[in-house]
Order: sequence, then C-alpha cells, then structure tokens
Amino acid sequence: MMLGFCFFVALLDGMAKQLMHSGLPVSMTLWGRYTAQFIFYTILLAVFFRPRLKAALRPNKPRLQILRSLVLVVETGCVFLALSYLPLAETIAVTFIYPLLVVLLAVPFLGEKLGPLRLGGVLIGFAGALLMLRPGGVLFHPAVFAALASAVLFATYQLMTRSLSEADTPWTTLFYTAGGGAFASLFLAVVYWQTPTAADLITFAILGTLGILAHTCLVLAFTWAPAGLVVNFAYSELIFATLFGWLFFSHLPDSISIAGMAIIVFSGGFILWRERLHQAATTASNTPASNNTASNN
Repeated sequence: MMLGFCFFVALLDGMAKQLMHSGLPVSMTLWGRYTAQFIFYTILLAVFFRPRLKAALRPNKPRLQILRSLVLVVETGCVFLALSYLPLAETIAVTFIYPLLVVLLAVPFLGEKLGPLRLGGVLIGFAGALLMLRPGGVLFHPAVFAALASAVLFATYQLMTRSLSEADTPWTTLFYTAGGGAFASLFLAVVYWQTPTAADLITFAILGTLGILAHTCLVLAFTWAPAGLVVNFAYSELIFATLFGWLFFSHLPDSISIAGMAIIVFSGGFILWRERLHQAATTASNTPASNNTASNN
C-alpha cells in the first residue's frame, strides 16, 4: 500500500507541476485537485457504499480529522509552491527528511518501539536521499524552504493518520481528507481566481482520482502496519519522481542519483526482511506449549 501511495502521489505531483507550468496559479491547482477528489469520493460512497458514507459523517475524533485535513492542505500547498520553481525529483528529495521525523516522533506520540536495526535501515535510506541531494545550485533557491516545511507537515500528517486508524474507519478519514482540503483551499482560490479551461478541468479530474488512490493506499498502510515500518518504503517515491521527471520534463538522473536510489531500495528491502523475521519469531514464541508437545509426540 505504501508503494502504491508513492507511485500515485509522484504522478500527481508531476501532473500538477505541468499544470502550473501552463500558467495556472498554485492556489487554483490546489483547489482543483482537492475539489475533484472530494466530489469523486462522495459520489463513490453515495453510489456503492452508502452505509459507509453515513458513518463517514459521524467521526469519533472530528477535531483531529479537521486538523489533519488542514495540515495536509498546507503541506500540499508547500509542495506545489516548490514544484513551481524546482525540478520534480529534486523537490521530492528535499522533502525526504520526513521519514526520519516520523520514526523518531512515533516513539513519544504513538508509543512505538525503535530498535537499532529499524533505525539503521531508516538512516541508510536517508543517506541515499542525501546522496541525491549533493550540493548543487538548485538547493540555493528559496523554494527549498517550502519543500522543507512540507516535510515537517507531512511527518505530522502521517502520525495523525496512524492515530486516527484506531479511532475511525479509513472511509471516514478519506472523506475528511478530501472535504477539508476542498473547503480550506477554496479561500486561496477565490483570492487568486483564474477561470480554468476545459483542459484544466480534465487535469483536475485526473488529479482528484490520483488523490483518492494515493490516500486510500496511505490510510490502509498505516492501518495495517506500524508507522516505523511503513515509512521506510516511502523512499520509493524518489524513484517514481525521477521516472516521471524524465517522462514529463526530460530530466534524467545522473550516476550519483542512481546510486542514491539503489541505496534507498536496499534500505526498504532490508527493513522488510528484518520485519518478516521478527514476525515469524513472535508467532513461534506465542505458540502454546501444549501444541508444541502434541506436535512433537
């Protein structure tokens, strides 16, 4: 699910960057993306999952749901602002201090344990991201600070997602993600209003669909696994961002960037391997002694 989120959100960012390059303001792109997502998701629930739509309107933690959606809107706005000035892959790479923040903050806020191997895997992946971020002219642009702000906000957003996974259903969380985003971004869109063209509306529809797919994957990932494990696979977004940067903007990675991506892939694979070993050991240790005796006999 986390790999699916990374694929869809990288594609979404690439299309949003292309839309802003055509002259549409950041605020309009942000509003179009969340409004389309909210409309499509509401229709989906109303037509196919009506009982879940009714449940989505009654969250157990409404304040946290609203706060989470506002955090995501501001975070997306920061990413879109950075994308309007920086290349796609470099923008995503700058934001990749957030997995380390998630793992560290999950200890005091979610009570998760941070073992040395898991921390080591995150640090190895982070080192791969830093390798891609080697000193260069692109990092001296002021838009980098918007990308850094998005990293802090996205770490906060993911921890909120993990916390809500135990209080509300994924359907409720996704409903507030889209609805809160559409409502909050409307104010900026009105201030910088520019009537969208037919092509813009089609792109809005695609962005909304990608948003639904991406955040469905994200919510399910944090529902099914601890934040410290899930976040390790977030580094794959760098790979997808580089791919779409090449397809959309002819921005090819060099040998050092490829080396950084290889380190990131190794990090995610290592963490997955260690987690499976840990789960197997836990399952074996929880097997009743009587069952072991019976099997031995």
